[in-house]
Order: sequence, then structure tokens, then C-alpha cells
Amino acid sequence: MPNYQIKFTPAENFFFGGEKHSKNSKGDLETNYFVESNPYPQQTTLLGVTRYYLLLKNSEVFKDNKIQDKTKAAKIIGESSFDFGNVSGNYGKITSISPLYMNNGIENYFFAPLDFGACMDKNYMLSKEIEGVVKNYTAKNQDKFIQQRLISSTGKVSNLSDIITEVSQVGNEKTANQTEKENAFYKQNMKRLAKDWSFVIDAEIAEGANITDEIVFIPFGGEKCFFRMEIKENPAFVPTLPESYTRKCFAIICLSDCFLRNTALLDTCDFAVNKVVSFRNIQSKTAITTQYNGLSVHNNEQLQRSNRFNLLQRGSVLYFTNKEPFDTVRTAIESETRCKNIGYNAILTITNP
Repeated sequence: MPNYQIKFTPAENFFFGGEKHSKNSKGDLETNYFVESNPYPQQTTLLGVTRYYLLLKNSEVFKDNKIQDKTKAAKIIGESSFDFGNVSGNYGKITSISPLYMNNGIENYFFAPLDFGACMDKNYMLSKEIEGVVKNYTAKNQDKFIQQRLISSTGKVSNLSDIITEVSQVGNEKTANQTEKENAFYKQNMKRLAKDWSFVIDAEIAEGANITDEIVFIPFGGEKCFFRMEIKENPAFVPTLPESYTRKCFAIICLSDCFLRNTALLDTCDFAVNKVVSFRNIQSKTAITTQYNGLSVHNNEQLQRSNRFNLLQRGSVLYFTNKEPFDTVRTAIESETRCKNIGYNAILTITNP
């Protein structure tokens, strides 16, 4: 089955995720004052834009930004967005998408272990050279030990904070009522991607989807942001840990955010360097949703919000001294095939400490 590398390069500032709405006492959605963009798109957003692109490539089922033939559309993009309750996990011609990675115009980078750059002794104590002095981990210098970084398979490292920076702006929701307008005032933290960098995924897409190597501009994320979308048939990117990252124990490294159904399994780790990220996605159903510019808790024809889940953040590392609990947790993560098929629950392991 063909694999396509899909690169997303923002035309300007961009906005992903961040909850702009909350429920009031009546159960209706309200606007929050402060809106924070996530630094990168979550996997469900990447799946969504890929499904939208496939619709654009099939004008007989999608015209004037509307689905014309729901039955044919379901065969191309599946019956619904990602949902933990969707047993089939079928997305039409899309067999799977990879975890998000990045490209600087020269080579690919994936999300490094959060403790990359630090050494670990047999007692799980982290140590690192900081300002010319080797120091052991303390809560005071946590930010220097545990960072979200990008790393290439050749060992080149970039700090995510140097690549994705913050841009603040203010805005107002459109309304004729002055009081409502004042209440709808909000501040946004949008993001900017450094020159030459792009967000990237690999997508396995079946024949018959009308996919060709091309470059298009497409709305992606919030606030009507546009991205340059480059599609090219290519072998899939396979992340590998550099030789400099060594650990003398069994380890599970999260390449993507990971859903662990039985969170009690985390207690079987001897040690972990991990963070938790909140997950909630916007959902639509091919046969039912007709209003894509609205978000409702009552109207099934509008977009819906999923339940909230907590995931292990990409870069998290789980350490074990014994193989049995290591195998149990690894199996629990990898068995969530619905998550794996859209780029969640991707891991690397250290099995020969």
C-alpha cells in the first residue's frame, strides 16, 4: 500500500487546540477570555485534515465545501472522526497515519525522551553537565533536566521552544450586542514555526483515493490559518534512538502521546520521567453532521466534543528492572490498535539493558 509523506508548513502564525469554550450552568458553551494554542497539532487534528484533503480530491462526493454523497464519502474517509467508542476505527481509504514528526528542510526529527542528555545511574538518579558542572537532578533544576526536544536519528538535537515560539494577539467574537461583544473579548497566544521547519506525518492511503504528488494550500487548525501541504509518495520515516542514549534497564519511550486504559499499571514502573497531557477532540459523523462551523452539546448536526482523557505525553519514559511488568505495560500500550492507527501509542523500547 502506498505511503505518503505529508508536510505541513504554516503560511504565517498558527493556532491548534486550546479550549476556547466551557459549559455554563445551563450546559451551554461559553467563550473563555484567554486562549492558548498548543505548540503542535494532535493526532486527531492530523487525521481530520487528511480526511478533508481526500474529500477535496474527490469532487463527485464533495462540492462547495459540502458532502454531496454521504455513502460514497464514508467509503473514502470513514463514517466518523476518531472516537474511543468507535470499535471499527475505519477511516475509508486511510489505513493509518504516523505519529507527528518534524523536518527542518534537511532531515527528519522526532520527539526525544524527556530526559535525553542526562545520564542515569543504577539507582535511577539523573545527572547532567550544567554550566560546566555535573549536577544531580533536583526539583529546583527540573527544567534543565526534563525538556521537550526534537532529535534526529543521527543525534542532532533542537529545543522545541527554539523552533516554536509564541505570538500574542487579542480578538472579539462577532456580535451586534455591545454587552455580548465585551463579554466575548479574548486574548490569544498563537504560535510561529521557525524558518524551514514543517510538521510531518506519514499516511498509508489505499489505491483509488486520487492522491498524487502535489502542493496545495489548505486551512488547518483554528482561526482560519492556512498551511502549505506537500504530499509525496515516500518510504515511511522510522525513528531510532541514537547510540548516545543508553539506559541499563528496560524502558518504554513514548514517541507520541499514549493512552493507557489501566492507569494502575504505571505503579509497576520502578521509575518514570513523564508528563500527562489532556486530550479532547472535535467529532463529526459523515452521515449526520451538516454544520461544520458550529459546536454544540445539543444539536447532533453540529460538531461535538469528545470526553476528556489524560494521556502520557510524547517523550515520557517508563523504566523497569524486571522484564515481566515491562512486557505487561508494553502490551497494554500496543494493544490499543485504534489509537496506534492514527499515530497515538507509538513507542520505542530498550530490551537489552
